[in-house]
Order: sequence, then structure tokens, then C-alpha cells
Amino acid sequence: PGNYTISIRDSLGCKKYYSFQLKEPNELNLKLEKEIIIKIGLNNTLNPIINFVPQSIVWSPTKGLSCSDCLNPVSNPTENITYDLTLTDSNGCSVSSRINVIVDFDAHIFVPNVFSPNRDLLNDFFQIVADQGIDFIELMEIFDRWGERVYYKTKFNANDKSEGWDGTFNGQKLNPAVFSYHIEARKRDGSTLSLFGDLTLVR
Repeated sequence: PGNYTISIRDSLGCKKYYSFQLKEPNELNLKLEKEIIIKIGLNNTLNPIINFVPQSIVWSPTKGLSCSDCLNPVSNPTENITYDLTLTDSNGCSVSSRINVIVDFDAHIFVPNVFSPNRDLLNDFFQIVADQGIDFIELMEIFDRWGERVYYKTKFNANDKSEGWDGTFNGQKLNPAVFSYHIEARKRDGSTLSLFGDLTLVR
């Protein structure tokens, strides 16, 4: 940046001068959060803060992103990952930044201890409730107090009452009693969560 003069002389010795100024362009600013945490199964929109209109946008790597050439992609990774963003303006000047995305694999699951299958549309099913950390239920089995298995189901989704137990055995309604359950839940990181407990059936 600064003031300059160019001098041109022809074959006859005549000269011509021209003065001009080179201005320093505005500094390109790009800010990204250093780190964000995303619950497994959920997503987050990446929001860089800039002070110019980019002509070129490049996110790298592209894994887990809804787009790699847009300014605000949606990130839905399945593992920890670092994204680099490079922006280039109309003058060919570039600026880069990076963001670390941490995936939270913690899983929470709720199993009720009482239900009332009396068709009043309230607690009619023994239903497992889980957050996004649970991929699916590998196994659910229920036993009466004598150890006889009265319900058995494998590989189904949580949070779906149609997948729950309706309090019957071999098509017959069971009397009010205390039962025990064994549940194996598959987490999204591939590990298994085992649950054991008691369940009271009331009518």
C-alpha cells in the first residue's frame, strides 16, 4: 500500500508520468467457535462470523455436513471431527479458521415401574422412553414372580407405545401383580446398556 509514480519514455526521449495509489484492502475477519458439543443423533448449524462477502467457500472434510460450499452447513457427525473453513473474497484474498465438533454419546433411558393396561388411554402400555443416545432396543423380556417369561421382544425402537407390553400373556389379560424385566439397549456408539428392575401391573 502507498503512493507510486510510473514513468514512461519513448524513443524521442519524451516522458510521461502517472501517479497512483495502492490502497490496503480491509482485513478479512472470520470467526468460528473453537469447539461445540452435539448430542449423537442431533445436528447443529455452523455459524461463522465474517465481515465480507465470500466468493468461494470451502469446508473440509465434508463428512457429516449438509453442504461443503455454503456458509452455514448443518453438521450431523457420528464421531468427533475437526472442520476447516477457507473463505476467499473477490480480490483473491483468503482467510481460514477451524472448529472442533465433539459428539456426546451419553445415553439416557427411562423405564416406568407401574402401568395400568385398562384401555383408558393412560399408561396402557409398558413403554421404554429414551433419548437420541439410544439407537434401538435389542431385547426386552418380562417375567412373573415364578420366573415364567410372559413377554419377549427383540430389535425395536424406544418411544413407541405400539412396541410396548399390553399386560397380556398368550392373549389373556394378566391379573395385577409385580413382574421383573430385563432390557438390553444398543447405544449409538455401539455399546450395550443393560437394565433390570421390577414392574407393577395395576388395573
